[in-house]
Amino acid sequence: MPEPLQSQINLAAMVAIAALPLLLLATLLPPPLVLPTLCLVAIAGAGIMSLIAWRRGSNFDAPNVTAWDVAGALTFIACASAILSNPQHVIALTM
Repeated sequence: MPEPLQSQINLAAMVAIAALPLLLLATLLPPPLVLPTLCLVAIAGAGIMSLIAWRRGSNFDAPNVTAWDVAGALTFIACASAILSNPQHVIALTM
């Protein structure tokens, strides 16, 4: 198989694997709770990835994607979903 085709297949597989948790959250939870739950899941994933990167001694300035980059992307996703979510829906569940 040619190298460009293999890299495109790998990219498509990674996108599908990354989208699967979001689709799972969207089907299992009520719509107002999808973004707050995504925030919690992403921040937990970022913490786990940063611990893995720290434990392995990953290099910050490597030319390819490292565990630190994944932790940063997950942190960005968590912040974006927290900003876009409405906290009133979560507060209503606790009362």
